[in-house]
Amino acid sequence: MSVLWSVLAIIGTVLLFLLKGVGILLLVVLVLGLLLMFCPFCADVQWAEGIFQVKAGALGITFPVFRYPAPEKPEKKKKEKKEL
Repeated sequence: MSVLWSVLAIIGTVLLFLLKGVGILLLVVLVLGLLLMFCPFCADVQWAEGIFQVKAGALGITFPVFRYPAPEKPEKKKKEKKEL
């Protein structure tokens, strides 16, 4: 009878170990799924006229994060000193 209990204890230990591993993987998948669900609320992705833009923000306030192709930088004009 003692052997039967030790075999059952080993089987129970293995099953608990496997269930803990599966539970952790399931928790990771659920968290990633929640992140994917909330992405549309915090990012605005737009592709128009050959320009790909990503903006991030909340409550209607967005900030540009990425733009491809990058906009051209304006040329800096030298300030002329006025002599008196």
